[in-house]
Amino acid sequence: MITEQKNIGIKNASSEDLDSIFNNEQLSYEIPWSKNSLEACFKDEYSVFVMEYQKDIIGHMIIQWVLDEAHLHNVCVVPKFQSRGLGKLWMSHLVESAQSKSCSVIFLEVRESNLKAIDLYLKLGFSQIGERKNYYQTKLGREAGLVMELRT
Repeated sequence: MITEQKNIGIKNASSEDLDSIFNNEQLSYEIPWSKNSLEACFKDEYSVFVMEYQKDIIGHMIIQWVLDEAHLHNVCVVPKFQSRGLGKLWMSHLVESAQSKSCSVIFLEVRESNLKAIDLYLKLGFSQIGERKNYYQTKLGREAGLVMELRT
């Protein structure tokens, strides 16, 4: 069990990390991103980060930069490492990255059923500004995505 976040590293991902990122997607999500979709994010307008613990990749984050906006497209912590404060660590990294690029706002969508994430985002100052009906695919159909923003 992780007891101190100093054991965690966050770095820019490289294409060499793609297989680990893809494997973590498979472990973490009911409907994971495809390998091609993940690979397409290794472009200039995106940043892909990985979170490491003892040299193992245990999570990833994908941000798209649009003018002075940051759009969080994907954030992942593998199930074995969830509920240990790493989501908050990811969000701190997101805010720092956005501020370093002079972004005035961060946007994200979150599944309406992901109550833990919604609670975290609200505690960190995000506000719900909309809802996208039937945005996320599930094994049983579709569910809404809540659109949230944080002014930096």
